[in-house]
Amino acid sequence: PSSSGVPPASSPSCAIFSDALNHASIVDGARLAAKGAGAQLHIYRHRDLRHLSSLLSASAAPRKLIVSDSLFSMDGDEADVLGLVELKEQHGALLVLDEAHATLAYGPTGGGVAEAHGVAARVDVHTGNLSKAFGAHGGFVGCSEQVQRLLISTGRPGIYSTALPAPAVAAAAAALTLATPQLRAALRRNVHAFRHAIGQPADTAGGL
Repeated sequence: PSSSGVPPASSPSCAIFSDALNHASIVDGARLAAKGAGAQLHIYRHRDLRHLSSLLSASAAPRKLIVSDSLFSMDGDEADVLGLVELKEQHGALLVLDEAHATLAYGPTGGGVAEAHGVAARVDVHTGNLSKAFGAHGGFVGCSEQVQRLLISTGRPGIYSTALPAPAVAAAAAALTLATPQLRAALRRNVHAFRHAIGQPADTAGGL
C-alpha cells in the first residue's frame, strides 16, 4: 500500500525526499515516480533532519514531498515526526508518513507515532496496512478529500486491483475493537521488560 500512497508526480516540477532506510515499498514507489513521471528523487541520510533541510533548501522544485516511515521496520527506531512536520511547514512541502508498523501499537487510540507525539493533524498523508497489528490483509491511506480524489483517479496500484475480501475487512474491523489502550499498555510493558533483559535503554516517551 505504501507505494500507491505516494501521490503521483506529474512533472519534473515535483521533488521527492525519502529517508535512506524507508521500507522497500516506499523506495519502489519513489523510484516509479522518478522514472515514470520525471520527479526529482532525493535520498536523505537516515533520520538526519539537517541533511533533509539542506536538500529541501537547495531544491528549486515548486512542489516538494517528504516521505518517511514513522517506525522503521529493521532498526525499530522512530522518525522524528515533530521535526519532519516543522520542516515540511517551513518549506511548503507535503509530508507522507507510513504508519504501517505503528498503527494500533502507538498513540492513545492506536493512530501511530504521529498521534503519539501529537502531530497527526499536521501530517498530510498517512499510509498503513492491515497485515501487521490488524492481523488481516490490505492497506489504507488517510488524507484529504483532494488527495483522495487524486489517488482514486491516478493511483494505478489501486485502480488495477480487486476489492478486499470480506473476511479481511471483518477481521480488521474486529481488531479496531480489540486493540484497547489496556492492550497497548501491556505491549509497552512487555517491550520494556524485554529491553531491560537484553540491556537496551528505554525508548522515547511517545513510543513503545
